[in-house]
Amino acid sequence: MIKVSLNILSKEVDALDDFLYEIAPSPWLIIHNPEESNAILEGYFESTNEFKTFRNHASGILKTILEYERDLIIKV
Repeated sequence: MIKVSLNILSKEVDALDDFLYEIAPSPWLIIHNPEESNAILEGYFESTNEFKTFRNHASGILKTILEYERDLIIKV
């Protein structure tokens, strides 16, 4: 199992939360600390290939966020 995480902008949290609700169930969760104005998007996948397949088929705001791969971290 791998964990994929990346920093996201606080202004993206509401739209991303709405989007993830629409595609539920989802391997993603949002960790948001409004006091520090930061947020992290984390996803759990069986393998790197599963994540890459998910990323290639992503849509909406999630696709936009994953395409930039800003601060993308993959941990096995």
